[in-house]
Amino acid sequence: MIDPDNPALSVRKQCEILGVHRSSYYRPSTKKRHKDGYVYLSAIIDLYSRKILSWGISNTQTTSWCIELLTEAMEKYGKPEVFNTDQGSQYTSKAYTALLDANGIQISMDGVGRALDNVFIERFWKTIKYEEFHLHEYQSLAEMREGIKRYIQFSNKQRFHQSLDYVAPDEKYYSRASTCFTKKRVIVPESSWLLRPRSMEKLSFEECVEIYKSGISWEEHLKVA
Repeated sequence: MIDPDNPALSVRKQCEILGVHRSSYYRPSTKKRHKDGYVYLSAIIDLYSRKILSWGISNTQTTSWCIELLTEAMEKYGKPEVFNTDQGSQYTSKAYTALLDANGIQISMDGVGRALDNVFIERFWKTIKYEEFHLHEYQSLAEMREGIKRYIQFSNKQRFHQSLDYVAPDEKYYSRASTCFTKKRVIVPESSWLLRPRSMEKLSFEECVEIYKSGISWEEHLKVA
């Protein structure tokens, strides 16, 4: 991450400084109301193709949930060069950033007041609200989940984008010579750490990275600590 408090450093500028292509993954979230209250909708988007790689809904935006969505995207599509998020506490936590570092992914974050840094996903949020949420009154989370799933499948496979030369995200994504990202082994969190992400806040960043790389469990860590 390069000085996220500098308002002049957009995502594009950060990538130029780092010497890599524009950020490959971006992970934001929005809220949707249903009859029993609000839930969070979060998604990871490939900025090259606008393809939604993974998504989920939850009534709480926990670090563990955010890590699960990140892990799902990497396991399905491989590792990006850069991963961009906003500066929410879940994404700046050691549990989250150490996982990116352990996988050799460069960390990028929106600058303060840089609304255009996440313009692609904000455009998606606007579209899904008008074309899905405003047209349906979900009676349950299961119904909401099915509606979102159906819409994202449509968005990935059938929605044409002018900026993509009028092709759908799936076609653009799979048209690349390398298809997607590096298919090297993905380092995923040992399950016991997903239940206790706050435990990592007591450790140094380097220790967190090593825990992910070694695959050691929380219980095993306590024994050697």
